[in-house]
Amino acid sequence: MSQIATTCPVKTSSRRLVKLEKDEAEAVQQDQQRHESTQHQPNLPPSLNSDTRIQAYLMEHPDGEPYILPPDPLIVTYNDIRHHLCVRRIVRSPDLWARCEDPDVQPLTASGRHWTRVSGNKPIEKTVLDIVERTEVSNCYIVALIDDGAREIPVPIGVPIFGKETCCNRPCGSLQVHLESVWTGVRVEHARLFPSKRCVLETPLDDRIFEVWKNELYVRVLTRVKEDMRTATIETSP
Repeated sequence: MSQIATTCPVKTSSRRLVKLEKDEAEAVQQDQQRHESTQHQPNLPPSLNSDTRIQAYLMEHPDGEPYILPPDPLIVTYNDIRHHLCVRRIVRSPDLWARCEDPDVQPLTASGRHWTRVSGNKPIEKTVLDIVERTEVSNCYIVALIDDGAREIPVPIGVPIFGKETCCNRPCGSLQVHLESVWTGVRVEHARLFPSKRCVLETPLDDRIFEVWKNELYVRVLTRVKEDMRTATIETSP
């Protein structure tokens, strides 16, 4: 009985065999080169690509021109951005705050604009950032969203530690009194926490209510925000 062959022999010419061996060698070499290139380049976060431009604004000048970080495959985390800004002497000790828009987080204005502090070796997700120079603010501070009817800008505000510090040499007693004493000629109309919308106009300024390194305070003022308001850091007194 004849057996059924499970394979079919194929006759190949010597010229054809040489070409196949050459093609295989080139494919192996290309795979090796691709492997080596991916080992030497860190994986970029999903939000970054070779054309991404990271914009860094000084929070004290939010309407100014941003510093544009040049494309760099080694800048993949927020710590990488901080290091770059320090090495280039843009700032000395930066805190980075990402610009965000989400009405579920900040429901007090139509834009939903707010800021989130970012740091560490977390992959870069937000590419529009505001910088707080730590040497020019209190160690414990918050970022307030100031709304003057025309613009919504961030302003750092020093927050005293309850029982250890006061907002001024003579305690002001409430957030409204404190802000109006620091910002000469400015009238504060509303002050609320978000997303809860809790009114804090008459609340004393300390860390019991105002959580440091957060942007959860919305302040509505009846005077257009001036340059000195942006740069005025509310200092604390021991």
